[in-house]
Amino acid sequence: MTIVRRLILTLFIALIALVFVGGYGLLQLHHSYERVDGLETRTVPGLKTISMALDDVGTMRLTVYRYVVDGIDSASQAAMQKALDDADKSFDAHIADYAQNDIADDTDRTLLEGARATRTARWRYCMTRVWCITRRWRSTTACTRISTTPSSMPTPCARKMPPRISWRSGC
Repeated sequence: MTIVRRLILTLFIALIALVFVGGYGLLQLHHSYERVDGLETRTVPGLKTISMALDDVGTMRLTVYRYVVDGIDSASQAAMQKALDDADKSFDAHIADYAQNDIADDTDRTLLEGARATRTARWRYCMTRVWCITRRWRSTTACTRISTTPSSMPTPCARKMPPRISWRSGC
């Protein structure tokens, strides 16, 4: 074998190696594009929906806190109850949207159904307890308004929690 043929063989092997490496790189680039496309079309919208549902949970928690602490008159209690119902409906709408459009696989669906059942049972139990306790608390506690000067706004009611109310006691 002459030197020219050896050089041609060496260059041919190098060319085949470069074609193989280039083809493998293009294949990996295609797989990377599919992963990014899946991330943009399925994962990010799902996370956005879950984030909006989490915002609704924060709204519900804040409204329950305001109901317990600031809900003095029946008008403000009714407004807070409406805000709470609106946030609950919005939460259910976001979760339904996630279940309809953003479920990735059967495992995700199973986890969502389990979380939905647990959330519904826990939410109803906690809300029943909160409404029951605050009703009993407000009926047994006198609110006193204290004002430092005649022109100042009154401070919120000063309440003292009755000693024997627990979360497990009945209405």
